[in-house]
Amino acid sequence: MAALGLGVGCLVSGLTTRFRDLQIMLGFFMQLWMYASCVAYPLSSVPENFRWLFALNHMVFIIEAFRFAFMGQGTVYLWQICASMVVSLVVVFFGLALFNKMERTCVDMI
Repeated sequence: MAALGLGVGCLVSGLTTRFRDLQIMLGFFMQLWMYASCVAYPLSSVPENFRWLFALNHMVFIIEAFRFAFMGQGTVYLWQICASMVVSLVVVFFGLALFNKMERTCVDMI
């Protein structure tokens, strides 16, 4: 979760130097992502025919793993955790690459 936060933070900070409106839309997108990530409700309450849609969001498996670790409820499989780790690492590398590229010119844009 920390790696994903670092990657998304680098992506957003790199992009907001060029696109100022992203800063305003960020709050809306973060709330939307929270509800799409099963934070307020468990994955088991989602109907079975819509779970494939939630499986596209890699954050769901991370939150379900925390829910299982602290409350003992939920199901977590090893392939879900591995898929979340791979996606998080890709986001970190892409975010750091974008941030390093935008860092050179961000002072000129600000």
